[in-house]
Amino acid sequence: MSKGTITPPEGGRIIRISALVEQLPWKRAVKRVGDQSVGDEEIWKVGRKNPRSKSKAEKKKFILLCYPRGGGNFERAVSWAKENRLGMTSARDVFAIGADKKFVLRTFRAVQICTVIASTSFSGIDGRSSCSVWRSRRRKGAGVMLIESFGDADEWIAFVEDSEAQGENGL
Repeated sequence: MSKGTITPPEGGRIIRISALVEQLPWKRAVKRVGDQSVGDEEIWKVGRKNPRSKSKAEKKKFILLCYPRGGGNFERAVSWAKENRLGMTSARDVFAIGADKKFVLRTFRAVQICTVIASTSFSGIDGRSSCSVWRSRRRKGAGVMLIESFGDADEWIAFVEDSEAQGENGL
């Protein structure tokens, strides 16, 4: 468990959320996030590298970081998380967050669209990437996002608050 009070980095904002992370088959986990997932071809390829674990469903606590005025940076966010002993999230972790209705209600009070990305990255078709989930008022889906584009006001990066419950397989 992370020790003490966690304060966001300069220019950042954090929220805490918990979600039930289930080890569903990849296709079902992606589609559970939303009906708009089918258009992102790379999300289906990532599934081959991210098999289900043998563990059962687990309630996890997450800390989400965003930069409301923009100017965020993936590597800087990961460095901040490591300083605070936070664990990295997997694709399945962000899928659980994206499917959680409490998260949607909490974040949409002030924004029209929201993206949450996993804090682990991989070599994607176009460069270093991470799995993500996104929601707008009427649509939602899962996809793959280049980590260099992280940092806008509507983008959150997820970390596991319990550092022993880190994302599996580096995805």
